[in-house]
Amino acid sequence: MADYTLDFLAHHVPARNRQAAAVALLQSWIDKGDTDEQKDTGDFLIRHLDEDRLSERKHFPPELEGISW
Repeated sequence: MADYTLDFLAHHVPARNRQAAAVALLQSWIDKGDTDEQKDTGDFLIRHLDEDRLSERKHFPPELEGISW
């Protein structure tokens, strides 16, 4: 029974450590984020997503900024 328990712990504890490490890494990216850079990147993406459309209808109409997106 002790061997089974040790084997079980060996296979499952590292996964939690990796998960915690991944969460910590993502949180560090959020915490140190450059808000001006993030705003510029978001504006760039919105502009180019709306430009690359077959129709004139925009995904992100300016009049809905802050309301629906």
